[in-house]
Amino acid sequence: MLMDFLLLGSLGPDELIARVSVEGRDHLDAALARGNGAIMAVPHMGSWDMAGSYAAALGYRIAAVAERFPGSLNDAVIRTRRRFGLDVITLGRSAVRAIGVALAANSILALVCDLEQGPGVEVRFFGRRAIVPAGPASFALKTGAALMPAYQYATGPSRHHIHIEAPLVIHPGETREHVMQRVVDRFEVFIRERPEQWYAFRPMFRSAEG
Repeated sequence: MLMDFLLLGSLGPDELIARVSVEGRDHLDAALARGNGAIMAVPHMGSWDMAGSYAAALGYRIAAVAERFPGSLNDAVIRTRRRFGLDVITLGRSAVRAIGVALAANSILALVCDLEQGPGVEVRFFGRRAIVPAGPASFALKTGAALMPAYQYATGPSRHHIHIEAPLVIHPGETREHVMQRVVDRFEVFIRERPEQWYAFRPMFRSAEG
């Protein structure tokens, strides 16, 4: 995925669009037509930099929450990610307000949410205990934004495909824990289809006791 990220710095919009295909764009357009924004909940698969930049190159307003890199590397990474219009929201205290602004503007919000990142909710992931971020469910419940499981995967050298599912139907009184379990259930399907493209790069499962 590093090579794909480096490649982004040299591609033009038309070149990027030619390298990516998408399935389920109709779900996204229908969700955005409601006017409350769309949250794409994605696992660590494929290149989300490619996927987010592709959406921006097509003309969608899209923001992604990302961790800060050390020193001047952070500025270089953000510049690359913003080349096509991908708005980068740095993980931290100010992110909550920025996410609210993005959804209020009917943007797409991309949230990678299969690994523990600060406070979260407990789910069953492949039959084992895991903690995942609660953000996608929390923002969907609070704002009415569509919550759409999605994933991207490589189909060849620097070629990618994006799969977008219809928004989850969230029922009155549903908890964020239950919503995130439904998201993770979809992640399991995605990962089983292409396990070699899932990169869980840090420990994620918890023991039965702790």
